[in-house]
Amino acid sequence: MEILVARQPIFDRNLKVFAYELLYRGNAAVNEYNAQDGDAATKAVIVAAFMDIGIENITGNKPGFINFTENMLKDDIVKTLPNKQLGVEVLESVEPTPDVLEACGELKDLGYTIVLDDFLYNIETRKFINCANIIKMDFRNTPDEALKHIVAKYRLNGVKFLAEKVESKEEFLKAKAYGYDYFQGYYFCKPSVIQQKDIMPLQMNSLELLELLQASDQELNITKIASIISYDPGMTYKLLKLANSVMYGSRNQIKSVNASLVRIGVKELRSWLFYILMQGMNKNKPDELIKQSVYRAKAAAEICRRKKLGDDVDSFSLMGLFSLMDVMLDASFDQILSSINISENIKTALTDPGDDAYSVVMRLISAYDIAEWGEAEEAAKIIGITLGEYKDIYLEITAWCDERYAKILT
Repeated sequence: MEILVARQPIFDRNLKVFAYELLYRGNAAVNEYNAQDGDAATKAVIVAAFMDIGIENITGNKPGFINFTENMLKDDIVKTLPNKQLGVEVLESVEPTPDVLEACGELKDLGYTIVLDDFLYNIETRKFINCANIIKMDFRNTPDEALKHIVAKYRLNGVKFLAEKVESKEEFLKAKAYGYDYFQGYYFCKPSVIQQKDIMPLQMNSLELLELLQASDQELNITKIASIISYDPGMTYKLLKLANSVMYGSRNQIKSVNASLVRIGVKELRSWLFYILMQGMNKNKPDELIKQSVYRAKAAAEICRRKKLGDDVDSFSLMGLFSLMDVMLDASFDQILSSINISENIKTALTDPGDDAYSVVMRLISAYDIAEWGEAEEAAKIIGITLGEYKDIYLEITAWCDERYAKILT
């Protein structure tokens, strides 16, 4: 699956990029908004920007403006996003109800930039102005008098003004003359689509997790949630990226699923997992590579347990789970592992294998997969296991995988 998000730069009066508007795209061939559900579109952009691709990779650490519906303004997930890197664009379809105004005011107090999109001034919409940092005015569809009047009336209140849909030099110069601070439109450039391959969560796991997430905070079974996530390559990859992202980053880097869940916390975990899972639904046939990755994860963990290769069984499992990620994402391990924090043992085994236990276990599993019996036997001897023992492990885990995925691979 492809992750798609478009960005359009917003310039200041000196034509330096001030921010980017991030826009939902459902089809790489059609560079325009094509969502049926505004809430889902906002969620998709948030996940793409702050989890999958990374806001720093899209905007270069400049603010990213994202369209928010009424429901999304009141969703607590927005408060987990870094306030210096997010502009909350209040869509023109949102009514200034007391709940909405309260939500906008709270976000502004928390340091988020509140942007009024396609603003049309009237007795109702002016209620938003006290919450606003920036007001966007449509230069194609708003009378000149209105474009000038609002700047003159509210500029002294500290509000900034953005001229959008600027499509000619004349409009740009006019907006500058009227006192506008920021500029956006086809005159400067059209939105550019950013694409990246993605690994979606398995639908069967998604359904099970959705059921578990219905429990109260006190009854939420974190152990079972961690167990399900640990054998889902897409979910594990996303969760590790999230836990080490700008939202939760600290000097202590997270390298396991359990530690990721602890850092994110129960309340925010539920919100993020709902976002991830709902995007993964209906992608109901996992690639055979995903199934193979799960097999490798269980095989590596089982070898670690049987041969007592260390206390960190989860790290061996994670190594196996990620061992085909380069093929699934069509990228090198150096590129993939640079975006997440993972133990040096795993990095070495996947990028520059040596004679350590992790590398040898990975060599055994990989060689057995392709029937390189000599290589497999040599690796098996190093860790004190016979090919007969490993064959038993292989058959046991293969049967488990076949049974687990039978319903969704056919």
